[in-house]
Amino acid sequence: MNSQSFYTSKLVETDFETTIEKLKSALAEEGFGIVSEINMQEKLKAGAGKEIDKYMILGACNPQGAYQAVQIEQHIGVMLPCNFIVRETDNGQVEVSAVNPQQTIASIGKAEMKPLADEIGSGMQKAMNNI
Repeated sequence: MNSQSFYTSKLVETDFETTIEKLKSALAEEGFGIVSEINMQEKLKAGAGKEIDKYMILGACNPQGAYQAVQIEQHIGVMLPCNFIVRETDNGQVEVSAVNPQQTIASIGKAEMKPLADEIGSGMQKAMNNI
């Protein structure tokens, strides 16, 4: 993952629904479970009466990594789970993006979190590479 940005992303060749399923499968292979799914297209239409292209937020959690993180910093939960988005772009392509844990963890200022952020980031990147 690019340590300079708060997210990483890639365009994929599959349709929206297939991409979501492939992402879930790739994350499971890396030890992540999906703990939340937010359909932003539906939420914004219902709550604000606004239309957007397809946009799904998947909250992914690596239980072992989350446990380790809570042992180091009890307030880490405000940054969990690790969010991924799958969205249709304006030109109809599908993009997958993920939070960059190295950047979010760096904001905590605890050096002992860095190896964990690197490990989680590596698993997230492997999952994105496999979709």
